[in-house]
Amino acid sequence: MANNIIKMKKTAFILLLAACTTLSAWAAKKKAVVASVLQLPEQEVAYNDGIAFLKMGNYEDAATKFSAAIAIDSTFAKAYYNRAVAQFNLENYNKAMSDVDNAIRLQGDKPDTNCHVLKAKIYYGVGNISAAVEEINKALENDPNNFDAMLDKAAILESTGKFTDAIEVFNQINFTKGGNALTFNELGNCYMAIGEDSKAFDCYTQSYKADSTNAITKFNYATALWKINKDTVNSIRLIDQLIEKDVTNAEYYSAKAFILSQAGKTDESIANFDTAIANNKNLASAYLGKGITYYNLGKIEDAVNEYSKAIDANTNYGDAYLNRAIAEEDLKQFNKACDDLEKAAELGTKNAQEYYTKQCK
Repeated sequence: MANNIIKMKKTAFILLLAACTTLSAWAAKKKAVVASVLQLPEQEVAYNDGIAFLKMGNYEDAATKFSAAIAIDSTFAKAYYNRAVAQFNLENYNKAMSDVDNAIRLQGDKPDTNCHVLKAKIYYGVGNISAAVEEINKALENDPNNFDAMLDKAAILESTGKFTDAIEVFNQINFTKGGNALTFNELGNCYMAIGEDSKAFDCYTQSYKADSTNAITKFNYATALWKINKDTVNSIRLIDQLIEKDVTNAEYYSAKAFILSQAGKTDESIANFDTAIANNKNLASAYLGKGITYYNLGKIEDAVNEYSKAIDANTNYGDAYLNRAIAEEDLKQFNKACDDLEKAAELGTKNAQEYYTKQCK
């Protein structure tokens, strides 16, 4: 889910920007009333147009307007910053970095906290995690309770597998800012990752209560009902509600299929896995789930075939290697089984190293 929160954080960042620029837009409207008497400078007109495009999500036109403002006034720090925001959303990371650096330079000794937050996002976008953390820490030095910076730091820690550290930051956010659906959901993901299922379920429940209309919140709560509380009926009910609103979402069908499989409804399970795969041929977890279902039915060769498809879709899918190894052992394909166990162990798959040591050495 780390990728999910980063995606969600990008949206949240845009919304935050819109909120921060509401006053500017209002001020621009207010100034327009007296424009006949006091003409706005050209750079301000271009800048305000850029802000309007930015709030609409029209990033290319926003960048063009901010460029026009900068061409007139090369010291216009806010124009550089907001052009960096536009370029970031266009995934033009080099241009975004250049602009935010110019904004920081022009702001002098005390650059705005949001500049460091944006710079962290850019570093994260290009995969420079250590630099992203450094910029987030600078932002938090300037403003220790900056919600956007705290949430980004927690997200980075989560995405790099530092779940205990991420939990500490998420708890700090919930304590100082009051928890919301996003922070409780991600906190639940971190607890789930370290095996604290009861705490994870509590977090997913709070997340769902905070926003029962959010699809990610509802989906994680629904799957937690099944995985942790063994409440198959209500879990499927909630997932069906999600499917009604998004009939092409492969992950919903795959999750439903997993639950049906565990409930012994194998025909329905396979049908839902097939629907998931039809909607997303690269959804490795659907092939894995279908393989597990076949394996439980005693269809070992069919299971191996599905596990192989899962690996084709994701060559680093440790669970698929592990399950294929188990099936291959049943087929007395011991060399293949050991190769798959070794690969699963290399990928850090739970129990794989133990099985490899026991069966292959």
